[in-house]
Amino acid sequence: MLHYLRDYARPTETFVVNQVCSLQTYSSEVLCRRQRIDVPASTTGSPVEVHSFAATERRIGHGDEMLYRMRVLSPSEGRYYANTIVGVHPNLLHAHFGTDAAYIFSVIRRLRVPLVVSWYGYDIARIPRGMCGLGRLYLWSLLRSRQVMHLAMTPQMAGEIRAIGAREDSVVVHHHGIDLGYWSKTGTPRREPYLLMVGSLVEKKGHLHLLRAFAEAGTIYRDVRLVLVGDGPLAKQLTTEAKRLGIASRVDFLGYVPHSALLRGLYQSAIAFVHPSTTARNGDQEGLPGTILEAMASGLPVVATRHAGIPYAVESGVNGILVEERCEGELRDAIVTILGDDQMRRRMGAQSRKRVNADFDLAKQVQRLESLYDSFTCGDAAG
Repeated sequence: MLHYLRDYARPTETFVVNQVCSLQTYSSEVLCRRQRIDVPASTTGSPVEVHSFAATERRIGHGDEMLYRMRVLSPSEGRYYANTIVGVHPNLLHAHFGTDAAYIFSVIRRLRVPLVVSWYGYDIARIPRGMCGLGRLYLWSLLRSRQVMHLAMTPQMAGEIRAIGAREDSVVVHHHGIDLGYWSKTGTPRREPYLLMVGSLVEKKGHLHLLRAFAEAGTIYRDVRLVLVGDGPLAKQLTTEAKRLGIASRVDFLGYVPHSALLRGLYQSAIAFVHPSTTARNGDQEGLPGTILEAMASGLPVVATRHAGIPYAVESGVNGILVEERCEGELRDAIVTILGDDQMRRRMGAQSRKRVNADFDLAKQVQRLESLYDSFTCGDAAG
């Protein structure tokens, strides 16, 4: 079978690489527009063959991301994809991100190859509402086709995919898995207690709200640090805000850290994980952040927001505490609560591990995904 996405793969998309490399009964190859030289290493599985249309292309900045996602396939690129698909002769193509599936769909439809599409967040939250309705039009043929099965990460996302036009029976809830064995390995403890957040420095992650809530919580817990892993366009604004709040000496901006012993150690040594996602001003939202699942697999309680698919994994009072988006007072209180109760943290951390083992373990999710492949290819996928 073939997997398709335009960029294979961005540093923050290890979850795609893991899916591709971990299939057991289906052999995988990748078709892409560009194979990046900084493809993140899979935490599990084996390397796969990659068919790339263009070896190099200018990097896409945050400002023109929407236009890039809604580009139209060129004739030469379409011919390359068609010839590659005919040569590989897959029984199934799995496209990652709804926008990338729409980009290649004219070729897939013509060749009548069954198509599975994984939606992850940006593609469903922002694109359908973008460009004065043109975003939804861009996705329309893909959404209505009987040749397509749509995979939503959460029930909430499944409803959103149906709401923008997907056929009711074409949407299935399936979340990619994470390697529990990898994240359960013990890291090197750090001496100072700290809260951890891992995520790109963009508006929807809620870093500004976290800094302000942490500053207030810090009047009670002055010995606790905040460790922020990630890079992005808000880096300068966030460091400036930390200085303004008087907490710069207690906040560590580590930048991007790849999946590695260092990142695993940061999870293992943290007191709790914090991820106050919010709907950005441009409408961008999360799906279900993979870093939350990594934290849960590492046995951490999670403080997060009632945002998008997060409540699907984090149950407030069981394996974490959920607060309303942008509510810095609630976020402060949740941080104070989690820091003040060692037994609560241990209990919630154990529940986190139990929850992720039940529904997000990579080995189990791969089996479930391959069962979905089987049911789809054996059914009527040629409409």
